[in-house]
Amino acid sequence: MSDFFYKEINFKGSHARKVRILAITGRAKDDTLFVPFKRYVDVLLLAPIVGFLQDKKSPADNETDQNGAEYSASVLPDTMIKESSKLKFIYQVIMLNDDTYEKDVKKRIDKAFKHVAEDKEDRELFLSYVRGGIDFLYDELIENQKTSKEKLGALLGFIKDFEDRFKSDLSQDDLLNQCQTESI
Repeated sequence: MSDFFYKEINFKGSHARKVRILAITGRAKDDTLFVPFKRYVDVLLLAPIVGFLQDKKSPADNETDQNGAEYSASVLPDTMIKESSKLKFIYQVIMLNDDTYEKDVKKRIDKAFKHVAEDKEDRELFLSYVRGGIDFLYDELIENQKTSKEKLGALLGFIKDFEDRFKSDLSQDDLLNQCQTESI
């Protein structure tokens, strides 16, 4: 396994700007504070899931501010290490389920469990979902809303839509039975 989940992650360009607004400096147009996430790593934990489920990927960019300074936001190594098991799990779920990226189920299993984050293309796929999720979250929770009240409503709506879309009435036993009958 690579050290992908243990070293600093740097956001650059528009994605750094958006992460900073989503997690730290998110001020509404009416100058009231709206911060849907406490930490950059919280955005990092949710963004790949959202990107994958919304089928939204985004390339890296080099957007700069009006003075030409590069936007930057980082999740430091100590935080990455603390959250590494969650990030690894999210990565594995995406590698297992992205059948458009890898058609062969056995190769997907290898990418998820044997060769976790070893391949540069696999890591870039994951990061493209992270960036796509950041774009989606920013658009839904910040950009398309004017006031903090609207932004809070958008956040609650996002959570409700997510719950409605993915809530399952399967019991744990039903899920186990379904897994046992699936052939790989």
